Amino acid sequence: MYYWFIFLLGDPPVLAPFTGSSRLKVEMDSTDPIDFFKLFVDDAFISRVTTETNIYGHTKSMGPLSVHSRMKKWEPMTDCEMKVFLAIIITVGLVYKSNLEDYWTTDLTTETPFFGKTMPKDRFVINSLYFL
Repeated sequence: MYYWFIFLLGDPPVLAPFTGSSRLKVEMDSTDPIDFFKLFVDDAFISRVTTETNIYGHTKSMGPLSVHSRMKKWEPMTDCEMKVFLAIIITVGLVYKSNLEDYWTTDLTTETPFFGKTMPKDRFVINSLYFL
């Protein structure tokens, strides 16, 4: 029982029973996982996120920066690079490492080559600071 919910909001809402059909309501030519992903994250979404990230990054890069600021290396992202960035974020959720640097390690015993081959660590870190 969610006592905090009852305490804060009173009785929980009454949920109406689901009476619809549970099926996909669009026609799909393929059953590849990427095609299902693209139903939610389409090119327009990628373009918008890239644009907003670039606006934010540009704004931040124009402000006062410390001598060793990572923002001095910031460059606008492309839509393709945003897709790679999102793929890395998703993969980080699937591959456990104890800290961020471990994803880009070249140690033969713990290396996961996907990360280093798709985007340099510094570029990923800079992008993650300004990702919207």
